[in-house]
Amino acid sequence: MKSNKRRPTLIDVAKLAGVSTSSASMILNNKKGVSFQEDTKENVFKAAEQLGYKVKAQKDRQTLLEGGRLIIISANFNKLLSLSVAHYICKLASKDNYQVLIFNNCANKEKEEELLEIIREHRVMGVIYSAYPLNIEVAKAINEQIPTVILNNFDYEDSFDSIDTNDQIAASTIVKSLVEKGHKNIAYVYTTYKYPSLTRLKAIKGAKKEADLHEHVKLSFYKKDIELESDLDPYIIEYQTGYHLALSILKKEPNIDSFIGSSDFLACGIVDACKELDYINERKIPVASFGNSFLAYLKSYSLTSVDYSIDKLAISAYNLLTTKIREPLINKGVIRIKYNPKLVENNKYFD
Repeated sequence: MKSNKRRPTLIDVAKLAGVSTSSASMILNNKKGVSFQEDTKENVFKAAEQLGYKVKAQKDRQTLLEGGRLIIISANFNKLLSLSVAHYICKLASKDNYQVLIFNNCANKEKEEELLEIIREHRVMGVIYSAYPLNIEVAKAINEQIPTVILNNFDYEDSFDSIDTNDQIAASTIVKSLVEKGHKNIAYVYTTYKYPSLTRLKAIKGAKKEADLHEHVKLSFYKKDIELESDLDPYIIEYQTGYHLALSILKKEPNIDSFIGSSDFLACGIVDACKELDYINERKIPVASFGNSFLAYLKSYSLTSVDYSIDKLAISAYNLLTTKIREPLINKGVIRIKYNPKLVENNKYFD
């Protein structure tokens, strides 16, 4: 009869020993160049023994290169960006004879802990996070063992190799475009449940300082606080947020002459709210957003949106990771690459 008892993980060892996951990983794997107090190391080894956690012998890099070429992409299948990143990386990996394992974190912090066990059991050579890690302690533990690259690190962690886009330039470009077209009462609409929304908010606030230099220009902020649950579709949440907030804003603030949404899905909700109140037909209110997804090109929305060049980000992440794998001694330092996005004006009401 099979036992249903769960195998102990590195997370369990770290919790029992009272240390971080990355510290437990370094101690158990005897990482060179890092020192810990003897009682700390003893606590970790005792915790591992008590839980029955087995430390696998570390294979040297040459053995890995000869015996297996596996890359993991940690992604959230509920995000279009993650799927696009995985698509481009898989195409590149197949040409270089790398195998790719796509790990779905299901937007769940605890789920990401499984990555440590996958890396422990298989010959994984590197990990690419298609978005900022949900469990930063796990990501740090992985980064101590093998090359790790994060897309959209948002300047939160300076210990990771990362590929980012410059949201400050994106926000500044949108606001500047609206101001130059004569719009003076701009509404920024956003949610608070995920990292991109919060970093874009910071960028928009930076752009507001520039807009304040123009006489009579007003940039207002409207938000909905949301705690994302795994059983809710984030895109439906964003669309509904844009729709309901825009209806409320236009009824209370009839002088609003333009909108910026924190995502394309949210912006679509804004457009539909404007149509329902017949504002677009009468006043031609432009709606701008971030992402330049397929929604931006739908005739019923025609959004003006910031294009982040996902293909370029994915290719850069792959090239950076594989370079780190091939030349670990040459590429020791942290490498951060940041791209400037561009504004694509699809919106027929933008002029």
